[in-house]
Amino acid sequence: MTVVADTSVILVLAKIDLLHLLRDLHGQVAIPVSVVAEALDDAYAESTENRSIRDAISAGWLTVAEDPDADTRFAALGRGERAVIALALAMSASLVLIDDWDARRVAANVGLRVSGTVAVLAVAKRDGRIGTTVRLAERLREVGFRVSDDVLQAAGLD
Repeated sequence: MTVVADTSVILVLAKIDLLHLLRDLHGQVAIPVSVVAEALDDAYAESTENRSIRDAISAGWLTVAEDPDADTRFAALGRGERAVIALALAMSASLVLIDDWDARRVAANVGLRVSGTVAVLAVAKRDGRIGTTVRLAERLREVGFRVSDDVLQAAGLD
């Protein structure tokens, strides 16, 4: 299964110390160079999340790929989202992990299967990879992840 992830998914999971769930659920995850540039902000070079992301890249399960050529169909999106969708198409990815609603809609419209941070956490919780006492909704809010209470409740993360 080929999986490509966007910056927000990588960063949020790293910030709540659950980046490893991507490896546990998908084995290997690809990210374009644009996502690496967005995620590894120099202002936070020594942050826990930056170290987690660098460690995942060094371990080889978070793989970095060159950004594909620009595709005009994705011009309205941010640089990272454009690269993620183009890379997912180029790799014939079975899944693309994106949180931004506009990017999710564009990805789905070009035939990609789309998921995001909440779904990763919901699957991991359902599979017993996250303890039942972990307050996921609280942790997501603490790191500034914006998601409605309804979505969290529907996913079983409230």
